[in-house]
Amino acid sequence: GEIVGFYTDPNIVPHGFLRLPNGQIISFDAPGAGLGHGLNQGTAAYAINNLGEIAGQFQDPSYVYHGFIRYPNGSFTTFDAPDAGTEANPGMGLFPGTFPYNINIRGTTAGNYIDANGVYHGFVRSPANKFTKVDPTGSVFTYICEETCLNLDGTVAGFYSNVAPFIQTHGFVRYPNGIITSFDPPAPAGSTTVFTEAASINTKGEIAGL
Repeated sequence: GEIVGFYTDPNIVPHGFLRLPNGQIISFDAPGAGLGHGLNQGTAAYAINNLGEIAGQFQDPSYVYHGFIRYPNGSFTTFDAPDAGTEANPGMGLFPGTFPYNINIRGTTAGNYIDANGVYHGFVRSPANKFTKVDPTGSVFTYICEETCLNLDGTVAGFYSNVAPFIQTHGFVRYPNGIITSFDPPAPAGSTTVFTEAASINTKGEIAGL
């Protein structure tokens, strides 16, 4: 019954939290997280595995996002995808960096990163800090969804677009051997499916979404 998430303080700065089954709430900030005024600072926790390891992201004082894992003893590991952007441009709405949204019991994390050009890519990170980029063929925007899109064997699910602007998306599943399969639910006769989003995958590899 452990729960993770984030909250904002009176200065609208996010902080991570862990709620224990006994009702105790532990607040935390990742090392290096900006604590200045506004939502473009702070720490956000997104996922917890059955070992109590928490994955999430934090934004530094320069408005760049980084990934973290918080361990049950309170220690942290922080990391960045190799191709993630390192310079923000708030005036242009560019906040690059690394966004882990999932962690399984093996310590594998998955999520997204934004490169220096503002393009979204998916990633899978091993416990040994090995990153694998996840982009279906032809993708101009790849998104691995939050919390439930990584299963025990390292299979991930999400959606992507191969057209800019994003007027159509397709679901995809990426297997540990690197094979990526895209899909769309069947559309009614005489029409086409416009938006597909894979939102969850279980240990059997079954995928749900919209």
